[in-house]
Amino acid sequence: MNKTIVFALMMLTLASCEPFLEKDISKIAPQLLAPQNEDTVVSGSVSLWWEEVEFATGYRLQVVLPDFNQPTQLFLDTLISGTTFSVQLVENKYQWRVRAENTNSISLWAMRDLYVLNSNDLTSQIVVLKNPSANTAQRDSTVVFSWFPLITATGYDFALQDSSGSIIYQQTQSADTLKYTFTNEGFYTWKLRAFNSESQSAYFSRSLYFDKTAPNQPALTLPQFGDTITSGQILLQWNRGLESGSLIRDSIFIYNDSLITLSGIYFSNTASYQLTTPPGEFFWRVRSVDNAGNSSSYSTTFKYIAE
Repeated sequence: MNKTIVFALMMLTLASCEPFLEKDISKIAPQLLAPQNEDTVVSGSVSLWWEEVEFATGYRLQVVLPDFNQPTQLFLDTLISGTTFSVQLVENKYQWRVRAENTNSISLWAMRDLYVLNSNDLTSQIVVLKNPSANTAQRDSTVVFSWFPLITATGYDFALQDSSGSIIYQQTQSADTLKYTFTNEGFYTWKLRAFNSESQSAYFSRSLYFDKTAPNQPALTLPQFGDTITSGQILLQWNRGLESGSLIRDSIFIYNDSLITLSGIYFSNTASYQLTTPPGEFFWRVRSVDNAGNSSSYSTTFKYIAE
């Protein structure tokens, strides 16, 4: 091949790859928003906040005692995707810094000093809930609730509400975990506040769905068993029956023969799927899984012929 042509093809290949490289962010630094430099805040949950950096895919956040020139303790070192992070801090002098990162480069550090003082006033403090996560679906009947403790709190008020808002369980305790066993499926909200002899915080809450019932066995509806259809874009449909639990996701299994050679697995949040199929004879079946992890039995297996 002519050397000029080879060189031109190489340049074209390099040029076509260039857009896939992340932009260089090595000469900029994130803009820190809060807390301000040398701010004094109350011990407990402190939210660190900065502006988004264009082309960044993540942010490295570090917190040390007392500063990065002569650190005595690396308090926090984490890589996150967002632009805010809450951390539990006790009374001390800290320095925190953030840099943006992508696969091609890292930015300059942005850094601030922070002073934390203990206070018995809990009215403006935040209780950070740990587990379960917000809006989760749960199939295990026994759940361990947990939260990050506040330094000056002496106890916590815990309450569990059902879907009507009625309190079905409440507990006052000093520990930062609590175990509860559900008996009835449904939607629940748990809330918590901290208190001491002088004050109490606001309530902080999360919701969960307790669901231990497996979805119904899907019933295939289209194409019918033995149908001959036109190859290309085809519509697969099935019936889930009555849906009363957490959200459902379906897995569609396509075989080149009767459940032996798997051709592909596809997923759908609705009871249908648009599939591109070549000519041939195929078998298919569906299984449903809800957000709590409960699985249905497989549907019956249908066959269709694409021409």
